[in-house]
Amino acid sequence: MILLCFLCILLLAVFSQRKDDNAQYMNLREERILKENERASIREARQSTKTVEKTQEQEPQEGQSGEEAVSEDKVIQVLIKTDDYSSYEHTSLQFTVHGDYRITGGEEASVQSGETVTVERDSPYFRDGSFRIEPLEENNQLTLLSVSRGQGNPSYQGAFTIYQEGDGLRIVNELPVETYLRGVVPSEMPSSYEMEALKAQAVCARTYAYVQLGENKLKELGAQVDDSVSFQVYQNSGTNERTDEAVAATRGEILCQNGSPIDAYYFSTSHGKTSTDEVWEASAPAAYLKSVVCEYDKEEPWYRWSVTFSKDQLLKGIQSSYPEITDISSLEILEVGEGDAVLSMGINSPTQTVAVQNEYTIRQILAPKGLKITRQDGSVVDGGSLLPSAYFTLEELREGDELKGYTIHGGGYGHGVGLSQNGAQHMAQEGNGYKEILEYFYNGVTLNRAGEIP
Repeated sequence: MILLCFLCILLLAVFSQRKDDNAQYMNLREERILKENERASIREARQSTKTVEKTQEQEPQEGQSGEEAVSEDKVIQVLIKTDDYSSYEHTSLQFTVHGDYRITGGEEASVQSGETVTVERDSPYFRDGSFRIEPLEENNQLTLLSVSRGQGNPSYQGAFTIYQEGDGLRIVNELPVETYLRGVVPSEMPSSYEMEALKAQAVCARTYAYVQLGENKLKELGAQVDDSVSFQVYQNSGTNERTDEAVAATRGEILCQNGSPIDAYYFSTSHGKTSTDEVWEASAPAAYLKSVVCEYDKEEPWYRWSVTFSKDQLLKGIQSSYPEITDISSLEILEVGEGDAVLSMGINSPTQTVAVQNEYTIRQILAPKGLKITRQDGSVVDGGSLLPSAYFTLEELREGDELKGYTIHGGGYGHGVGLSQNGAQHMAQEGNGYKEILEYFYNGVTLNRAGEIP
């Protein structure tokens, strides 16, 4: 009896942890899907400039060969944003250290383990607008007391450069890619997930990091990425033994096609299929982003959902993009894609008809903010700034000839392109390894070592 009670308590704890994990990640996923359309546009622009058709091209940084630019020991610079991820500019910074550090730049100083330092814009440490903070031992950590994340005050390994920025400060964390990934994977996928799913996530995250190293989009700010959903979430959850293991087990492995790292898109939950990048109106669809049947997610709450809009609520969302529309006669789905995403939706008014293109724009117009979404398990959640997905049908609500609104019946959460994180979790539960998971979601890819890319 005692053993049975213990097992029940253990199972409840595991269930509670998964529930907490999922709640934590839904807010981040809501923010993440706001950024995917921008990423796809960037990929389109990158493809249009190539003379040889490749899905991704690594550009060596100045003074480096291509092989050096993708070395497994490559260092990445991460811009750390403010509490709400709204800005790169911090009013001031305060940190404490675990292990000894050295400050170099203007007034040099040693910082002893346990010591707390406050940095203002007029601090004497600055020389020519910046200074460095370097650990004396590799595993030392610096905790930013002036920044709050999901875990509380985040702790970081590696070195830092602090810049005078406007009326405040900018801070960049510099560390090896493999160390960086230890802070990314638990912030992008619950650490309670199956190990093979975590390994698949680690490979996707590493691939994405190497793509960003090549693009170097934040070089004017002294970084390649920031720590938000604009790139990959970093150190929101802190490191974890299980995700550390997943990163270590896949060390240096990245997804490639034709010898180049791919855009390894991923999302939360499928509706039964994944999509190609046609959902972002890709003019040259990536060969590795195929549509696959994915029923592994079918027990997930977001696999099916519904939300009801009144006519006035719909009109408010429509007018955010089309202020000239003052009334709605009807909505209609004009085109669906290979994975069943709505690619074009018609808005009919008494004076005009508008065709809305692109899954992101459609989801933005149909944002259920302030409404309740009912999921397939009966749970009811608050709507956000985007419709959960573009995989939906429309049920018209009328009283006689008068349009009263629509109920949207949908499935899945996220853009639906690439790897389904919950699909990966269920595949792992069924005994699939991370390589099988990746090969299932990405077409014709190979696992290469980062240091072996030509």
